[in-house]
Amino acid sequence: MKENVIRGFLCILGILDIIFGTISLYNWLASILPIRLSNVEAVFNIVVPGDLGYSIAIITVGSLSVASAYWGLNNVKGIAALFLSSTLAVGLLGLQLLIATANVCDTVILKWSNETVEYNPLNDVLRIEVIVGLVFLPILKYSTKILEETGIIRK
Repeated sequence: MKENVIRGFLCILGILDIIFGTISLYNWLASILPIRLSNVEAVFNIVVPGDLGYSIAIITVGSLSVASAYWGLNNVKGIAALFLSSTLAVGLLGLQLLIATANVCDTVILKWSNETVEYNPLNDVLRIEVIVGLVFLPILKYSTKILEETGIIRK
């Protein structure tokens, strides 16, 4: 029962990641192609950037989550996919928090030099990689615990 709930949650989370990654890829294409396409700025107040690197990374996280749900947690492939997806998601969280910190520092420096700056830190925090990374923090701990119990990694 517990494994089925986790697998269902991972499948839903993976599909949402793939959807957001696809929207981001669309936004990137809309910004570089000469035809007129409108950007999707936000979905449910979550900012969706038009960034190719972001879209590849978040689609990878989603694909690995769906693969983990498919293979299950009793299979080495499923555990490895779960560990890789959660590690990548937490890495994206850390990267986005570093970017947000740099933007705040940039704003403070510009304010000190009497520049007019409009900055909303929620634009850096309400992004899918932050939300997914926070969700994957306990999943990373869980997958690491499973890998330690099976002897694949050592403490």
